[in-house]
Amino acid sequence: MKRIFKLLLFSSYFLLSAQADISPMQPAFVLEIINKLARGENVIFVKYGDGEYNCMVGRQDCNADGDSYHSWLGNSLQRALISLAHKPNTYIGKWWNANVYEAFDEFARQNSVTIPWAWYHMVINDDESLKIDYMHKFVDFIIHAKRKKILICNSTNARIKDFLRADVYIEIPPRNWSFEYNAWKKIIESHIEQDAIVLISAGMCAKVLVDDLTNAYNITCVDLGCSFDILGGKKNTRGWAHSYQDELVYYQDLLPQNWD
Repeated sequence: MKRIFKLLLFSSYFLLSAQADISPMQPAFVLEIINKLARGENVIFVKYGDGEYNCMVGRQDCNADGDSYHSWLGNSLQRALISLAHKPNTYIGKWWNANVYEAFDEFARQNSVTIPWAWYHMVINDDESLKIDYMHKFVDFIIHAKRKKILICNSTNARIKDFLRADVYIEIPPRNWSFEYNAWKKIIESHIEQDAIVLISAGMCAKVLVDDLTNAYNITCVDLGCSFDILGGKKNTRGWAHSYQDELVYYQDLLPQNWD
């Protein structure tokens, strides 16, 4: 099956790129997640993009963040994609190039499952989100949620723990923590409790972790990715047109005291 998957991915790699058709639904997805959390439900959001694609087809390089592709991670990402697609209240971020998401869809069909696609940049501070209040509403909900909140990210975004009022902050290496995955999973699991909200910015291996955690615990997991790189580290890692000051204005009523 793995060999078939790789052949399918490589053959579809040369298809023409196409934009996903669900971008207008971006705010609706976020508001739907907020409503489900407010009702006491748990949700899962992860993103499968070109980095995951390259790792899953066995490329021997790294993604844009310097996270290495390797066979264990590629195989684990395959397993996690199919497993997550079976779970209720799951949203999987859809990369916008057809050669990527159509390959994932074909792999899912081979495994008799349909991927619950959502907009890839659903939970992110991109240029468009600052024009609407849905990300503000999401952060406002997280801040005031009574559930235990766990933030997992590297030191660059460490102060986001204060912004999101996280109860627990777990600092992982900036890249390649997948090489010591079991050790990190054990640390993270020691903080998990029923209905916790796990907010994770941890690259490709975040998808594997989310699948493993939600296999064992009834919790919410949200893959933040680079969502708060600007606000947390004052670094524009994705080339957005807006600035750090723009995000300060957008979140001004939610920022902790003395936030610079």
